[in-house]
Amino acid sequence: MFFLPDKNKTSSYGIPYYIFLKSKSIILNLSFNQAIRESKSFRNFPTGYGFKDNERCVEIEFIRNYYQGENIVLDVGYTNAEPRYISMIQSLCIPHLIGLDLSPPKITTGYNETIRGDIRQTNFHDNTFDSIFCVSTLEHVGMNNDIYKNSVENNPESHIAAMREMYRILKPKGKLLLTLPFRKYFDYNWFLQYDLDSLQNIVINSNFKTKFIQSYKVNKYWEFCLSKCCSSISYQESNHRAGAVVCIVLSK
Repeated sequence: MFFLPDKNKTSSYGIPYYIFLKSKSIILNLSFNQAIRESKSFRNFPTGYGFKDNERCVEIEFIRNYYQGENIVLDVGYTNAEPRYISMIQSLCIPHLIGLDLSPPKITTGYNETIRGDIRQTNFHDNTFDSIFCVSTLEHVGMNNDIYKNSVENNPESHIAAMREMYRILKPKGKLLLTLPFRKYFDYNWFLQYDLDSLQNIVINSNFKTKFIQSYKVNKYWEFCLSKCCSSISYQESNHRAGAVVCIVLSK
C-alpha cells in the first residue's frame, strides 16, 4: 500500500504533498479502464498553479509524491533534464540512483552511477530496481533524436520494447513512474503524443498493472483534465510545452 505523506507538509512549490492522492483510498492493481474511471475523484492543483509554465511543474510534483523511499532507482532520460528536476531528484536522497540516457552524461551530482545506453535493451539483470522514473522520455524512444545529438529513427512501436524492458528489470511489486505528453495522438517526428488508445496499448502489451493515472491540461495554468474534455489538445509548439500531460503509476 502507498505511504500517505504528511498533509501538513508542502513542496518547494507550496503545493500539498497529497495532491495526487485519492481522498479516501489508493488505487491498487486496477485495470486500465478502472483506473481511468477512479482518477476522476483525485484532487486538483490549486487555481493558478504553474502559470505559463511547462509540464515539468506537474511531473516534478508527481515524482516527489510517489517516490516512497525505494532503495535502488533508475532514472531514464535524465541527461537533458531541467535544473529544477535535478534539484528535486537530489532532494529525495535516493540511496542508490542510476541515470540511463542515450546522450553522454552531463549531470552526476545525486547519481551513484550514470550509464549511456538504450532503455529498449539494457545490460541490467532481471529484477534489479525497486522503482523506475521515466519522465517525458518514452515518447522520444525510437524517434528522431537528432535534436539531442542521438539516433534518427521513426519507430514508435519500439515504445513497447522499452516498456517490456523496464518491466523485466523491475523487481516484483516494483513501480514505474511514467509521464507522457497526452491527449490528441500525433507523430511529431521527434516525439509521439499519446492518446488513451495508444497509452492503453503499451500498458497492456507490457504486462504492467495500473495503480494510478491522471491527466492535466494547461491554458494559462495547469489543472485536472477529464479524458473526454481534452481529447483535442495538441502540443503547444509556440510555447515549447505539452498542452496536456498524463502521470501514471504502474507496478510489476
